[in-house]
Amino acid sequence: MTMLGTQTGRTVAGTARLLTGDEARAAGKLIDRKYPVVQRILVPTAHRLRRVKTVHYELTFDEG
Repeated sequence: MTMLGTQTGRTVAGTARLLTGDEARAAGKLIDRKYPVVQRILVPTAHRLRRVKTVHYELTFDEG
């Protein structure tokens, strides 16, 4: 999907699960390591300004 919301690939079925506790912290650390500038500076700043909480989800896609 593009930044404007235009679909660029096929639609697939799947499930999203909200991560909490240790799982959420571990996911956050992995994302921080991969995208240091965006995740350590830009995202936390934007979330503080908008007064929203950062959340992490695990996505599982159905086969087929």
